[in-house]
Amino acid sequence: MTPRASGDRAMAMGALKTEHRNLAQVLSCLDQEIKRLRSHDEKPDLDLLFSIVYYIRVFPDRYHHPKEDEYLFKILRQRADGVDGVLNELEQEHARFAGLLIALEQALRDYDQGYPKGLDALERQVGEYLEFQWQHMKKEEEQVLPIAEKAFKDEDWAAMNNAFLRHDDPMFGENVRAGFEALRHRIVKGTDSRLSG
Repeated sequence: MTPRASGDRAMAMGALKTEHRNLAQVLSCLDQEIKRLRSHDEKPDLDLLFSIVYYIRVFPDRYHHPKEDEYLFKILRQRADGVDGVLNELEQEHARFAGLLIALEQALRDYDQGYPKGLDALERQVGEYLEFQWQHMKKEEEQVLPIAEKAFKDEDWAAMNNAFLRHDDPMFGENVRAGFEALRHRIVKGTDSRLSG
């Protein structure tokens, strides 16, 4: 592997894993906020939850998953044997995320409009989404990425690198998009306090 290809590989894998890490922070914040809802004596402010759902719709569903499908999975099918089964599962899961997110969003709106009714349904939808997303990322990181590290050629890493660096994360990237500053602050603050405690 040439030094440039080695750099492309490091950058592509770093970008993919960073996107996973950032999403994990968002999911942890979602889990934490849902658990806090039971402790409120009056209707809580749900802006943070709506922001989290919006972020998931804007970045992971529109950019992260399609990049994995188009570059990581597509190239891997050409380079490695025996991966079709797991890649088919992951692509089907990518397609399923949209429906899970719609159901979560609807449960959040129902709770917002029908408070105090709807918390049980919201907790169920969030739990289902979180479990599905955690298992999905685990499968990618433990089953797919190690195969890609062995099977990809220099030009594959260059293509992956270009794809993953093309879209800046609207909350964790260099140019934080307006509307995500407060969410980023809450997530980072919550993560820091959990790490220090």
